[in-house]
Amino acid sequence: MNAELIEKSQKFGERVIRFCKDIKIDPITQTLVTEIVQSSTTIGALLVKVDGNVDSKTVITRLKSCKSYCLETKHWLRMIAEADSNTKEIGREL
Repeated sequence: MNAELIEKSQKFGERVIRFCKDIKIDPITQTLVTEIVQSSTTIGALLVKVDGNVDSKTVITRLKSCKSYCLETKHWLRMIAEADSNTKEIGREL
């Protein structure tokens, strides 16, 4: 796996974590924060697991999962922007 891609995905997860620290926590945003941290950090974790894996079927499966988690993260960003209007601009930058 491309080391640059792994690094970018890990940095993205770190940015999402920093972003979440600024969200006003209430019963709604608590759930959204949990979901987005899980989905955004799983992207990098799956890419690390793919790195060095020679089984092409496993690689393809994990890359498909990465795409799914990317779409899920995008969804959670949108929901957080709705729940906490102060996050809209920062969420778009992610």
